Amino acid sequence: MSRYDRELIITVRTRPEFLKTLRLLVFDHARPHSPIFVHKFANQGLFMLSGVQLTAMSGSDHVFRLETSLKESHFLNITSQTVIIRPEMDVSHSHRFEFSPSPRPTFGNIMSY
Repeated sequence: MSRYDRELIITVRTRPEFLKTLRLLVFDHARPHSPIFVHKFANQGLFMLSGVQLTAMSGSDHVFRLETSLKESHFLNITSQTVIIRPEMDVSHSHRFEFSPSPRPTFGNIMSY
């Protein structure tokens, strides 16, 4: 598989009212405070990058971070959920984020496969 054939798929599963508050930020690992771009989820919890897009971003590690606009972060405490995508990844890669509303600030997990 060439580096142009790879793809990254990020799926977010949560309740619709929370999905609308989420955004996916992509950072160059060397510049963690300036996002390269921001993806807002509307009603569909899916984000996809093709191999061509990933190759255009190659050269350093990239950090994908989910954030929420909810002021009451204990409902959806996900600001620390990150995935680092390294430029040498030559296989299709998928990450799924699953969150459940909870009164506690400790929930959410990342499953990579």
